[in-house]
Parts: sequence; C-alpha cells; structure tokens
Amino acid sequence: MSFTSSSAGQARVWWETAGEGTPVILINGLSSPSAVWFRLVPMLAGRHQVLTFDNPGTGRTRFEGDSFSMEMLAEAAADVLHAAGGAKAHVLGMSMGGLIAQQLTLTRPELVSSLTLVSTHAGSPHMTQDQSSLEAISRAQQMSSEDRTGYLADLTYARATRAEREADLAVRAQYPTCEEGYSSQLAATMGWERLEDLRTLTCPALVLHGAQDQLVSVANARQLSEYIPRARLTVLEECGHQVFSDQPVTGAHTLLDFFAEVEAAA
Repeated sequence: MSFTSSSAGQARVWWETAGEGTPVILINGLSSPSAVWFRLVPMLAGRHQVLTFDNPGTGRTRFEGDSFSMEMLAEAAADVLHAAGGAKAHVLGMSMGGLIAQQLTLTRPELVSSLTLVSTHAGSPHMTQDQSSLEAISRAQQMSSEDRTGYLADLTYARATRAEREADLAVRAQYPTCEEGYSSQLAATMGWERLEDLRTLTCPALVLHGAQDQLVSVANARQLSEYIPRARLTVLEECGHQVFSDQPVTGAHTLLDFFAEVEAAA
C-alpha cells in the first residue's frame, strides 16, 4: 500500500496492489472505499495485478480543496496507473466509478486495454431512472456516513442478499466518507456526460449490470452498449446494484473470461 500525489485537488491518493500479471484497476462508486473490493480482488489476483485506490474525498484519500470535477477524479486514477508502472490496464468502473472510467478512457486511451462498466450510466443528463432513487441519493447528503450507508443499502442489494450486505456495511464503516467528500463527489457527477463521445472508443468493452438494480436501471446499461462500438452487454439475474456482493463468483468469472478474450485477441 502506498500514496501517490495527484493533481486532483492536491490529494494524496491511497492505493495498493495485489497479484501479478496484466494490470486491472478497480474504480469505486460514490463514497465507496476501496476496501469494498475484498471479495473480488482475491478472485482476480491469481491472474492479474489488481490495483485499488480510494477516490479523493473517500477513506484514506483526503481531499484538500473546495470541490473537484470528473476530470480530476479520472486524473487520480491515471496517477495510480502511472505509480504502478504505467502499463496498459483493464479499467473497471462501478456506479460513479463507471463515469470516472469513461472519462479516463476517453482522455487517456493509451492507458486502457479494455473498459468494463458495472452498474453505471452515461451521465445524469441521460440517466433513465425512477425519480425516487435520485431523490434518495440527494437526501443522503444530509446524513452521517453510517446512516447514509445503511439508508442507501436498501436500494443497492438484491432481495436475497443478506450476510454479504452486513459484511459490506461493516467494511464501509471502517473507512467512512465525510459529508463534504460525499457532496463533492456527487457534485462532480451532476451534469457530466460524454455520451456521443463514447462512439469514438476503440477498445473492447464489457457492460455488466444486475437485472434487479434499483439505483441505476438496467436500461442505462443497454444505452451504454448501444453507443460503445465494441461493447458486450451482460445482465445478471437475481442481482442488484452491488454485483460483486450479490453474484460474486459469477461476476468475477465474467470479468476473467472477458479479460482473457481481450488479451488473446491483442
């Protein structure tokens, strides 16, 4: 584990690496610390060097400044890739991390060998979603980290997921996101969109989504797969927003198969 300096609001970005092989970088969602990847990392690390980090404003990456943009968040991810050696990586972004991954792939394509978008969308102006979930995300700004995490959990897990949900909440509680960090990350997502630019992407892409996702409708995944030229859409049944908690083994195998195909074709 280490810190790397970043232009993202003068943040010192906390990151760590596990395993060896082709790099994979995992980009977290809104207010999620990198510790939430605890199930997925061991399943990928047998074949890949897995990079995880805390976004500015979350966990061990403190944010120094008044606000930040999606461009800054993407640059923080690029800084982690450079700190890890600068090799091309499989870039995976989940939820808000999917927006960061899109921005990173569009602006720094030399760092990306493939793009995976999980439980995400093409930016709030294009988001297809029930208004109540958007209101819930906004309402959570006024809550403590503990209350916010439990409140949003009702929207983010499949109905059958129980023990995994409790384990996740315990991990999140160890690395809380302050109100300012949550609000700054949320503000960075508002108005951001690069939908038409997605048509210019040339790297292979996987769009992975849960059929029961209440926070981000699966219709958003279909939109992404229509705009990205080389995208493959995979929808997992009995799965909500938290793909790697609701369906951890299936989710990991889907990733490993995709990464292997990309590397075999390179």
